[in-house]
Amino acid sequence: MQVPPSIPTLRPNYTREDFKAGQTVLLRCDRSTGVPLSLHGSRATVLATTSSTRRLLVRLPADVAGRGARDLRVTPNQIALIVE
Repeated sequence: MQVPPSIPTLRPNYTREDFKAGQTVLLRCDRSTGVPLSLHGSRATVLATTSSTRRLLVRLPADVAGRGARDLRVTPNQIALIVE
């Protein structure tokens, strides 16, 4: 009897409307522009959602970015989870 391949875990399908300033999120690298692979799984804080594009502005704390605080523009697809 063959064992079926593992089923990938489902992740939320977020839209820009799901986010608000001040939330803590976990970043996800989808290998497109926005979240580098080295920051996959890092916590960030949502600073703003832009109405003109699908992007969110998030800030990584200084200790995660390896220097001062770092801001990234990411898509909702690059958010793995809204923590709080």
